[in-house]
Amino acid sequence: MSYTRMGTICATVVVSMEPDRSGNFVCDGTNDNVELNAAVTYVNALGGGEIFVLRGTYIAGAVPVISLNNVANISLIGEGKATVFETAADCIEANTSTGLIITHVCAHSNTAAWSDTNDGIDLDNCQNCFIVHNWVTQTHDQGIVLDDGCTDCIVDGNIISGIPHADDNLGNGITLAATGYRNVVVNNIIDCNETGDNGIYLSGSRDSNIHNNTILNPRIYGIQVLTTLNDIIENRIIVTGDQVPTALIYSAATDSIIHGNRLSCTLATDGIYCTGDRTIITSNHWNRGFGAAALIGIRLSGVADSVIMNNIMRGGTGDCCDLVNCDNNAIIGNIFTLSAGYGIDIDADSDGNRVFLNTLAGNVTLQIRDLGTNTALPTLVLQFIEGGDAAGPQHAQFIHADANPMGWEINLAAEWAIALGVMPPGCQQNVRIKVWAAASAATANRMRVELILTGAQSGESWNAETVQVVNKPSNELNFAVNDVITWTFDATDDLDIDDLVAGDCLEIKVKHNVAGNGDIATNAVFRCVTFEYV
Repeated sequence: MSYTRMGTICATVVVSMEPDRSGNFVCDGTNDNVELNAAVTYVNALGGGEIFVLRGTYIAGAVPVISLNNVANISLIGEGKATVFETAADCIEANTSTGLIITHVCAHSNTAAWSDTNDGIDLDNCQNCFIVHNWVTQTHDQGIVLDDGCTDCIVDGNIISGIPHADDNLGNGITLAATGYRNVVVNNIIDCNETGDNGIYLSGSRDSNIHNNTILNPRIYGIQVLTTLNDIIENRIIVTGDQVPTALIYSAATDSIIHGNRLSCTLATDGIYCTGDRTIITSNHWNRGFGAAALIGIRLSGVADSVIMNNIMRGGTGDCCDLVNCDNNAIIGNIFTLSAGYGIDIDADSDGNRVFLNTLAGNVTLQIRDLGTNTALPTLVLQFIEGGDAAGPQHAQFIHADANPMGWEINLAAEWAIALGVMPPGCQQNVRIKVWAAASAATANRMRVELILTGAQSGESWNAETVQVVNKPSNELNFAVNDVITWTFDATDDLDIDDLVAGDCLEIKVKHNVAGNGDIATNAVFRCVTFEYV
């Protein structure tokens, strides 16, 4: 196909469709890839330029409608949705090219002759390219793909719809794959129509920005991220159909940011599911939808050294936030409310997490369940202020000798020490009570103590909440004289421990407990009691 001169020779050509013969290259609806690729060859020989493709349906059989391979600085410009590229293969392909602009065209598959690798727009090993303001419809595999080393490319303002599920588990709206860097996916609308697997899939690209996209009804994930150092920011993911995705955002990537996303579903799906370390999850909003079921708002599995802050997670048949085998994470300043389970649930394999300043309300089971070790929580400290025995106060000795631990000594039957206080404002649920003392006797086993606690709100009887635990062994064993020892009490000892909330007026008494089961009797100097709460 030769170039038809329509005026001054320049790096701008026009492609038209019969019966419009105004173009430099004229197509007839059969093997139109020949004319379109001739236009590419012509413009590339001039060092780049513009290819305007006028309205019409441009058809190729089982090959790409246009190939932009090994070229530079070419703009492919259509007349919007009226410029349609139709084929049973990739509609538009580009390989090892730079400086491309693909805009205002519609990539559409020939549904009667689909192949398993039928993408709308497929860039491979391209740099500094723009894919902007296009329509991609009815592809069998993926809508837009940045593959194998695509770097510094922008995918902006495209509308992608009708992405069916492919047999090889692809079927994504936009895919960033294989060793790419610094790509931006922004302002796109992706309608997965309950058949496309993922709205946006990052399988290989890193240092990329996924921002302000709208994704409707994904089959598996709204956004799936498998590579490191990506930002998932201010996207909207909505599920309204019958298909149940696994999660709206799934990230197995490390060192990523998931921020400001709005998630809504009417089905039993997770909001954010994260398995990557050093992830920042902030300011996301998840709503279970219109009263229907949903599972976990934020699910963390095997995550360490991450921050979950300022998120709003409402409702669901499960928990607002789950931590499974997670270490050294910060859960700060979130609003977790109205779930059918726990506001925050930390499993027994988690260690060293920090939970502060969260709003937890209306969660049916409890506001928090903490089975983890070394979880840091807001803590109220109350000193023991008086001691005594059966004869009354001041019959227990306050030890205050220099070079020895100070406190109330309990080492005889009926001796006790007491602390008084009020649960602080903001306490939505007490989690555990910890009694602190210094041992006055050594043992290879543990030491027993008895705890009696009462609590009540203003206007209630002073003992509206009553806790009594006997024969409680110390956390430590094999300790020496003057070693610090502790006893931890939680809802497994007495369910009323979880019921203490802000404003409860407290009276805490520790009492001498006899030996038993290999543990020694109480023989220690009691110093203070702490309440860990959310």
